[in-house]
Amino acid sequence: MLKTKILVVEDNLEICLLYTRLLQKHGFNVAVSYNGEEALRIVHNYKPDLIITDLMMPVMDGVEMLQKLREDPETRELPAIITSAAWDWAHEHQDLWQSFIGKPANLRQLITTIDTLISTHNSPE
Repeated sequence: MLKTKILVVEDNLEICLLYTRLLQKHGFNVAVSYNGEEALRIVHNYKPDLIITDLMMPVMDGVEMLQKLREDPETRELPAIITSAAWDWAHEHQDLWQSFIGKPANLRQLITTIDTLISTHNSPE
């Protein structure tokens, strides 16, 4: 059975390491990007099953990255979780993501949300 692939898009190195360790411990295959522009390049090669992204990042923020993903037929339906302290900003763009988790993220909630989104996304309609 193939491992679920998750792309973490986060400019804070400590948070990246925390998420990577947590996700790998739960059996996920993890790739990391430090900004939205880099993430867009990674998505097409890595083909993640889900993205976890911060909103405020250098080069390209999470909103612009998600907008570009939603415009592409290949990535339009890719589930995304926002982890951010910027609820107001995220709320304005809630059509771009499936779940919001405030920072600092509750790690148990993060894993539960991932499991729910993956099972929902992979279930037959």
